[in-house]
Amino acid sequence: MTMRWRILMSDSQEELKREYDEGVTPYTNNKASEVRNQGPEQVDSRDQDVAQSDLSSKRRTGLAFGPTYEQAALGLPNYWYPVMFSVQLGKRPKPYTLLGQNVMFVRRQGRAYAVENRCPHRGIPLHQGKFEFEGTISCIYHGWTFDLATGELLAALPDGPDSAMAHRSVASIKSYPVEERAGLVWVWMGAGDPMVPVEDDIPEEMLREDAVIMGWIHSRYGNWRYGVENAIDEGHARFLHKDSIQGRWRQSPAWTDVKIVETKDKKWIFRRVDWSQTFAYFPGLGVWPRKRWWRKEREKDMRTMVARNKHAIGNIPEDARPGQSRLPCIFRPIGWPYPMVVSYEFHVAIDAEHELYHQYSVRFTKNPINKLIFKLKYLLWHRWIGEWRFNSQDGSMVAAMTANMKSERLMKTDASITGWRKMVERQARGQVDEWRSIGIEHTADLELAFKGNSSDVSEIGAMDTSDLGS
Repeated sequence: MTMRWRILMSDSQEELKREYDEGVTPYTNNKASEVRNQGPEQVDSRDQDVAQSDLSSKRRTGLAFGPTYEQAALGLPNYWYPVMFSVQLGKRPKPYTLLGQNVMFVRRQGRAYAVENRCPHRGIPLHQGKFEFEGTISCIYHGWTFDLATGELLAALPDGPDSAMAHRSVASIKSYPVEERAGLVWVWMGAGDPMVPVEDDIPEEMLREDAVIMGWIHSRYGNWRYGVENAIDEGHARFLHKDSIQGRWRQSPAWTDVKIVETKDKKWIFRRVDWSQTFAYFPGLGVWPRKRWWRKEREKDMRTMVARNKHAIGNIPEDARPGQSRLPCIFRPIGWPYPMVVSYEFHVAIDAEHELYHQYSVRFTKNPINKLIFKLKYLLWHRWIGEWRFNSQDGSMVAAMTANMKSERLMKTDASITGWRKMVERQARGQVDEWRSIGIEHTADLELAFKGNSSDVSEIGAMDTSDLGS
């Protein structure tokens, strides 16, 4: 669904104030008005279905997403997810909860394994178990012994060699495919064998031989969906982060005109800023933001940003742009925290209220001196000022949304959020066809077009989805 917007681009504060005084609204959406104002004789059977779906709970509360996104509180299952650095996995089992599933990871004879972290006998966590035989783990309680590669119950030791429980499918546990790439442990969280090789779910430049990866992995309160939405959200940085250490010296624009665009390979979406205004007049309030002498002028700052991004973009695929996201839960800022560095965020669901937050900084170089400088900068500066202090502001917002989100009223700058949600609806691996099989074909368009059924919602968010594939 393409939405046409009239963009107000006044060159002067006086013109902006005059247009507001004359009652000219900067954004009008004729398409939405046409749909809402249809008479009974104009509504066909398809429109009747739309009207019926408008009675859903999320419509009444103004939550804008389709069925896949709505039911993805525990993440998208059919993907490879990073868990930890390879050096962190040893002979001692490590328990994790990922996408609501309890998983145990361990390394035996150099190979990484992942199995369900629960003995089906009495529910005891298997990470407390013992390694009585190579390639197996035995439950600490009664010695049920499982094959680490397949999850099959090989023996119930106290029940004797001829135990009737051995090799029964009902007594087996789930095993998870595990791979190691880019110095990280990856696990497939879908049912059955992986649909794609692990390389398909890793940003390709992270697999380069000259990639030097530093990072911080920790759990935090907040649903993973809000984590990704916060990351790709273009508008919050101009207010939430304006007084941070990184933002204090920059003059951010008052507002921007943002569109969400797909890359040519359709793996990523990115924020395309078509226009921005540094200072704006707000009727009855005045001009915002206030000009501060210590903030770098916008024009000079933009030249700096273009230069820093040029260095970073040279290290990643040609189609890459700043502020990109891709499935299942990846955000890639470019030139952050400084030129020549590309950062990555993975928001991996733990449960409906927590996420395993991965933050990686990557420098592409084979020069040992450059590697050392990068690692020192990361350890002494970026991990604490960027990943901890700066992103803790985002973390508090993600936590607050998780605890308090009952309804939302999206605005035009939330195009990045609705664009991300549409991407999930259209591309979620192994789920889109399931919804289509029960007759839900265009839900992404319809759900994201209407933020609520109340007539007081006059603006619908500046979505331009003409660039998104169907």
